[in-house]
Amino acid sequence: MGDLRLRQLGARNQQTLVSDLTERLAEYDLRRLDGRQVQPWDLAATGRDAGINDAAAIVTSALLELACLQSNAQDLVKRQRHGIAMLEGLCRDKLTG
Repeated sequence: MGDLRLRQLGARNQQTLVSDLTERLAEYDLRRLDGRQVQPWDLAATGRDAGINDAAAIVTSALLELACLQSNAQDLVKRQRHGIAMLEGLCRDKLTG
């Protein structure tokens, strides 16, 4: 979507658009975990290439931040649970490995 089109939408619609996109990206990322607690840098990676990368900390932080923005209590808990599980996995795998 072009910059001009975004300006035409207005601030409220832009926030809704960004919020919806953020939710869709988070759902996509969580679906791609494929049973892992923490995602590798490349979600399509397999074997040795699927090692955890520092970028996982960024996604973990984003999920916890996203939880704080939820107006629905069920969505808030869902995001918090995923974020905390990822943080636990990240700490376990990075700090004890």
